Amino acid sequence: MSQFSPTPYFDISKIGNSLQDGLFICDKDGTILYVNKANERLTGIKASECIGKNIYQFLNDGGLANVIVPHIIQTGKPYTSLAVSPRTNIQFLETGSPLYNDQDELIGVVIIDRDISEISMLTDRLKQSQSKIAYFEEINKQTSLVISQLSQQHILEQMNFADNVEPVSPLMQATYRLAYQAASTDVTVLITGETGVGKEVIANYIYSSSSRKNKPFIKVNCAAIPANLLESELFGYVKGAFTGANAKGKPGMFELANTGTLYLDEIGELPIDFQAKLLRAIQQHEITRIGDTKTVKLDIRIIAATNRDLKEMVKQDRFRSDLYYRLSIFPIHIPSLKERPEDIIPMIDHFLNLFNKRYNKNIILDSECMQRMKKYTWPGNIRELENIIERWVVIYGEYETLTWDKISSHFANELPMLSDSHFEGKTLKQILLEEEYRVFSWALENYKTSREIANVLGIDHSTVVRKINALGLKRV
Repeated sequence: MSQFSPTPYFDISKIGNSLQDGLFICDKDGTILYVNKANERLTGIKASECIGKNIYQFLNDGGLANVIVPHIIQTGKPYTSLAVSPRTNIQFLETGSPLYNDQDELIGVVIIDRDISEISMLTDRLKQSQSKIAYFEEINKQTSLVISQLSQQHILEQMNFADNVEPVSPLMQATYRLAYQAASTDVTVLITGETGVGKEVIANYIYSSSSRKNKPFIKVNCAAIPANLLESELFGYVKGAFTGANAKGKPGMFELANTGTLYLDEIGELPIDFQAKLLRAIQQHEITRIGDTKTVKLDIRIIAATNRDLKEMVKQDRFRSDLYYRLSIFPIHIPSLKERPEDIIPMIDHFLNLFNKRYNKNIILDSECMQRMKKYTWPGNIRELENIIERWVVIYGEYETLTWDKISSHFANELPMLSDSHFEGKTLKQILLEEEYRVFSWALENYKTSREIANVLGIDHSTVVRKINALGLKRV
C-alpha cells in the first residue's frame, strides 16, 4: 500500500481555510506555524501578525485569553477548555492535541477552535427561563398556601390582579384590597370613577375572586338600552306581552344572572321613572316579567358602575336617593390615571407586550417617551393609554424604536411639564413672561402656521402674531 503524498490540491492552507472551525498549529516551543481564516475571525489576530512569533508573546501582551498550548506542551496530553478573545469578545471551545514524531517526541500542538457564542447565549437564556419558572412555581405555591390560611382565618388580603398589570401606586393597591374584600361576600358594590379607569376590570376581579366565579356573569350597559326597552330587557316578558314580542316569551338579564352576578354598567344613565322598578328588584331579590302576574325569586349578586357623581344627581332629583343608598352599600372608587402615575410605565410595558404579540411586531419606546408619558394627564385614562399604544404598534415599523420626536404629535394639546422649583425666587411678571415664551416656543416647534397655533391655544390669530413678535421669536 503506497503512502499518501501531498499535491497542490491538498495544500495545508487550502484545507485549513475550507474549515468553519479555527485551526491553529505551533511547534513544541510555542512558535506559531499556521493559523487559518476562521481562527483569525475568532481571535481577531491575523496570520500575518502572529506566524513566526511565539505564543507566549501574545499571552503577555493580552492578545489571547485562556490559551491551552502551554498546558499541552508541558503535559504532552490533549486538553479542552473554554476561551474568550479580548479582541473580539467571542467565546469559543478550544480542543488541543499534541503532535508526536515516529520516536514519540513532542514536535508541536494542533488546536481546533469552535465558536460557541450562540450556544452559550441560548444556554444562559434557558437557565434564566428555568430560574424564572422555578421562582413563579414557588410564588404560586406560597400564594396558594396564604390564600388557604387567610380563608380559614377569615382574613382578607389582596391577591392577584385581574388586568395582568400589578399596580405600583398605593391608591390602586388599596382599591384592589377593597375589591378582594368585597369578593368574599355577596354585598352590593358600587364602582365609581372617570371614563376609562377600568371599572369593568375591577368588576371582573370581584367576580373571579368570589364564590360565584363559576356561575353566570351577565353584563348590562344601561346607557345602550333604549328607555322603552329597559324593562323587557332586564326583567323579561311572557308570551303575547306586547306587539312584536317573541312568541315564546323571553327571560330578562336578571333571570339569566340567577345564582350568579349581574353587572350594571353606566347605571347613572337610567331614567328616573325606571329606577323605582330597579330598586324593588334589587331590594326584594325578585322580578316580574312584563305581562305576568307571578314573581320570580332570584339568588343574585349586584355590581353597579358609573362615571357620574350620583350624590350630586340625588341633590338634583335626577337619581333616587333610596336606590343610591341601596347600591352604595360597598362603594369602591377607582382613582384616575393622573392620580397614580406610578402605574403608567408598567401599563405601557403591558400593552406594548400585548399588542406586539397580537400584531407580530417588536416595537419599543425609549426612556424619554416613557418619562414624558408618565407626566401626561391622560384625560381618557387607561382606555386612552391602551388605544394609543395599539395605534402605534399598528402604524409603525416592525422593529421600530419610538422616540419622542416621532410620537409627540399624539400629545399636541399637552404643554411641557413644569419642574417643582420653577416658581421659586421669581415675580409673577417674570413667571408669566417665561411661561408665554415656553408656550409659544413649543407651539412654533409643533405647528406650521400661526393660525394653527391660534386654534390650539384658543386665542385670536392677531394675538399669536403680536405675542411672537413681542417675545422676539421667529414667526412660522
